[in-house]
Amino acid sequence: MISEAADIWVPLLAASLGMLPYFLERHRRQRIEDNQRRRAWAEISKIQGLMSDIERDGEPGSGALQAIGKLSIILRDLLHEACTLEPKLNYAVVQKWRASGRLASDWQEQLVVQLLHDDEIPATAVDRLRALYGDGDELAEAHPMSARREDQQ
Repeated sequence: MISEAADIWVPLLAASLGMLPYFLERHRRQRIEDNQRRRAWAEISKIQGLMSDIERDGEPGSGALQAIGKLSIILRDLLHEACTLEPKLNYAVVQKWRASGRLASDWQEQLVVQLLHDDEIPATAVDRLRALYGDGDELAEAHPMSARREDQQ
């Protein structure tokens, strides 16, 4: 009697366990798709904010400066995502991105280099990076968003 029940339940249990990877993979795919949807709406929201900043009446250029700031945030987010998706991100890859035009400026290159681990940046590149960027937290005095601009004082 017990062996007859086991003859029925054991294959059913094995079949159920065999389906487990399918359901786990389906759940993982659904989470990825959900994250992609949420990210798309986050980007849409950022762009809507930029549009309203640019269209804002008031001080000439004030909306444009805020839009530039928000665009730089979007760029940083997208660069971070591109780096996260890169299978083997290292300094050589960053240099290829710069040479190919994917990173269009020193500033964009610096954003990506900041995401590398210290041991991924060759010692020979450190001096070049320091000369290019100096103190990366300081904008050049002539930059329209610089706190050191003479016309703001």
